[in-house]
Amino acid sequence: MADQTVYHVVPREDNWAVEKEGASRASSVAETKAEAVAQAKEFAEHQRPSKVVVHKADGTVQQHFSYDADGTTSSTDTPLGKLKEVNADQVIEEIKVQGEHLVDRVRAIFEEGNARRIIIKKDGRAVLELPMSVGVGGAAAALWFSPVLAALGAFAALVSDVSIVVERIPEPPAKKLPPKS
Repeated sequence: MADQTVYHVVPREDNWAVEKEGASRASSVAETKAEAVAQAKEFAEHQRPSKVVVHKADGTVQQHFSYDADGTTSSTDTPLGKLKEVNADQVIEEIKVQGEHLVDRVRAIFEEGNARRIIIKKDGRAVLELPMSVGVGGAAAALWFSPVLAALGAFAALVSDVSIVVERIPEPPAKKLPPKS
C-alpha cells in the first residue's frame, strides 16, 4: 500500500492550522477550527490515501477522517452525524463503501478484533446486522464468519453504495509520560 498522507488540524495562538506530517510549515491557517477542518478534508480528498486528524484545543485527538485509495471514506465526524455515540463503553462509526468493496471492508473490520457489532445499511435502512463475539477464538470465529462473508458477497453484487455502521470497543486512552527532569 502507498504511504498515507496525514494532515493535522491543530490550535495555534488565536487560530487553527492545517499541518501536513513531515512538512516544515503549515499548509494553511484559518480563523476557525471549522474552516481548518474543511481545508484539511479538501487536501486529504485530493491526496488519497490520506487521513485528517483533528485535535482539541488542549492538543488531544478529537476526530479522524480517512480517505482510502479505493474511494472509501470513513470518519468520526460528530458535526456531520457520522459518529453516533462515544462513551467509555463504545464508539460507533459509519463508513460509506461501494458494493464491490463491502466484503473486503467487513473482513478488515472483523480482523481488527475490536468490533462488537456491524450493521450494513442501504439507503439509510439496516439490511443486515452482525453481532461480533468478543473473545471467540480465531478458528471458531473464522468458521462462523465464512458463510456470513459468502452471503455478504452475494448482497454486495446487487448494490452500489452502502454504509457500514461499526460499534467498536474504544481504545484505552494514551498514558501521558511524566516530564523529563
